[in-house]
Amino acid sequence: MLELGPAEGIMTDKLYPIRPDGYTVVDGSSIFTDQIKNRYPGINAATFIFEEFNSSVSEKYDNIILGHVLEHILDPVSILSSCKK
Repeated sequence: MLELGPAEGIMTDKLYPIRPDGYTVVDGSSIFTDQIKNRYPGINAATFIFEEFNSSVSEKYDNIILGHVLEHILDPVSILSSCKK
């Protein structure tokens, strides 16, 4: 599972306990990724802007969550296309 823009981790708190294996969160703020990593030491937490993360990832995910993310991105179609790949 890949969660882009978890912020405080409200959705992460609901989903990570159900399916912790391979769960990755990506946020542009290290404050948020550090908080989530402290709460869930086994989680993959990365600090990137979404455009950079999508171009550097070769891993495939069964589920991708983008809650309240697209309105903050200059080219949301590009992000969605990257997620599709």
